[in-house]
Amino acid sequence: MIDNILLYILIGDIARTLREYEDRIKYFKLARYVADYLDKPLLVVGEPKGKHPYGDVTIDINPTEPGVIRMDVLEVDKYFPYKYFGCVYISHVLEHLPPDKLGIAIKKLSYVSHCIVALYPKLGKVILGLIHPEHYIGTLVKLWKLSPSGILIIFDKKGEKAICKTLKSVKI
Repeated sequence: MIDNILLYILIGDIARTLREYEDRIKYFKLARYVADYLDKPLLVVGEPKGKHPYGDVTIDINPTEPGVIRMDVLEVDKYFPYKYFGCVYISHVLEHLPPDKLGIAIKKLSYVSHCIVALYPKLGKVILGLIHPEHYIGTLVKLWKLSPSGILIIFDKKGEKAICKTLKSVKI
């Protein structure tokens, strides 16, 4: 009985993970179009590792590829000026921050860009989301309260205009 329940949970996690891979490309395109619409660079936080393209600027706390800048997301405002980027694409990074650092990271990313497109494990990813040794459960709970879909988009007025224009004119 317990084996069947664990198998059911694992199959659900795998299905959600496959949808997340599709979302990574889809929402990367949205972020790219928003940055292009605003005629500003796209910042990608977290090395892509084959799941989506790089940005005009790509940062990671532990980069492995040339061209990726070693930088902590909590220090991004020290290196880039106010609203320098049209959009920030941050995929599966926020859940690696302690809960008390989540708001700080979002505030700093909002400072350097007009729009943030953030992806993280969807609500219900028990094994591959909650039990991951590098994920903070408290951070995931905070993110799921904001959006259980695993997708969070935050924008200012220019970012909102760019998102609306993008969604009307481009099929994502």
